[in-house]
Amino acid sequence: FVRHFCYCNVGFMERTGGAIMTHSQVVSFWTSYLTSQGLSSTVNIKFRKHMAAPTMVSGKTVIMRFPTNYRIHRMKGTADHEVGTHLLRRLNEAQQPWFKRQEEFGMQRSLVTEEGLACLNTYLERGEKLMFRAAMSYYSVCMAEKNSFVGVWNALTPYLDDVEARWEACFRCKRGLADTSQAGAFSKDQVYLGGCDMLLKARESIDFTDLYLGKVSLEDIDTAREHGRKQGILLPKFLADGPSRSSYLKNLDAIA
Repeated sequence: FVRHFCYCNVGFMERTGGAIMTHSQVVSFWTSYLTSQGLSSTVNIKFRKHMAAPTMVSGKTVIMRFPTNYRIHRMKGTADHEVGTHLLRRLNEAQQPWFKRQEEFGMQRSLVTEEGLACLNTYLERGEKLMFRAAMSYYSVCMAEKNSFVGVWNALTPYLDDVEARWEACFRCKRGLADTSQAGAFSKDQVYLGGCDMLLKARESIDFTDLYLGKVSLEDIDTAREHGRKQGILLPKFLADGPSRSSYLKNLDAIA
């Protein structure tokens, strides 16, 4: 995948992501998005310098790296990832009997499902559904496990011609290590592609709305369905009704 589709990062991003948005466009987008989800009075947006990730959710706040560097055709996917997945699942989790009691219900950690679902939701409305970033993240960790920071930089050079993007990829897979001149990796970023693969294989046998009963892992869907409270559960617009869910599954087929 990386060799065939990701040779020129800048060209790929410009071709598929569109123009870079101004700061005011970013603020306007988020205001509209949160209103459409019925969350305008619940969720805040903030900007912060020196973040490892360009966007993250903390509590009920969406935090974005400043200065912003979002592309117009990718902004909706970012919102569906951070709010339409992470935030809604977190809000729903707080309503469930297993909230802070997962071990009592025999429930597993949900990180792979969480990030896999968020990654899939990032691509729902994109014209191209090639998982460039997820593939690069997975590959970067593979390279970091057997290379120094400089070695990872050199390994990514043929695929990431944007030096800032290459630096960020190296930083993410080497962060937390005491000596980055040694082989070793922070491997969390592999859960995106791994989680996508897991959920895509299961897509014909599960109801994806069950994954919004809380921060539920794929393995615990039956437990969540049996014990979970469904009344008042918040769903993203792309899963809000029958037609939306049908379109959702078609998009997953296209991604697969």
